[in-house]
Amino acid sequence: MDEILKILPDLQRDLTDLKTEVTDLKKNQRDSPETSKSRQERIRDALGTVPLLHQKGKAMEVPKPKTRDERI
Repeated sequence: MDEILKILPDLQRDLTDLKTEVTDLKKNQRDSPETSKSRQERIRDALGTVPLLHQKGKAMEVPKPKTRDERI
């Protein structure tokens, strides 16, 4: 029981810091909303995918790489 009482102030301080950080992040998000393009780029980077090729406003699929048998 004494151990719990010893770490309780630290936990309360950490929780307060975390709440402050979340509040700041929410405020920053409202002040400078993320554009959908930058969000898409971050998702592509995380997934390791490439964007579709665009030509004259029409999306074209990226051709699939040939398999080993098709190259021979």
